[in-house]
Amino acid sequence: MMGRVITGAILVLIGVFLLIVNLGILHLNSGHLLSTWWPLALILLGSLLLTMKLYFLGGALLLYGLLFLAISLNMLQSHVVHAIRVWWPFGLLIIGTVLIVNRRV
Repeated sequence: MMGRVITGAILVLIGVFLLIVNLGILHLNSGHLLSTWWPLALILLGSLLLTMKLYFLGGALLLYGLLFLAISLNMLQSHVVHAIRVWWPFGLLIIGTVLIVNRRV
């Protein structure tokens, strides 16, 4: 029940924001905004999964979202960013394998 309320609230907030932009009340460069802040979707989804007690998957999405947000905001040193950009699919391999092998996650 709580997950539905949170999901609904998120959708309402996104809808209000997009309506304000579409009506011209708020002028934003949506391409730049989307390319910078897209990791927030992973953070929100990870947080939602954590509230649904899906700790492994929620934590993984939250971690990925935080890492990609830090990269988008230039908060990490270049060698760290390079390593993350090269090796992030390895994390997907681990997450996928755990989800396949351990059905309780």
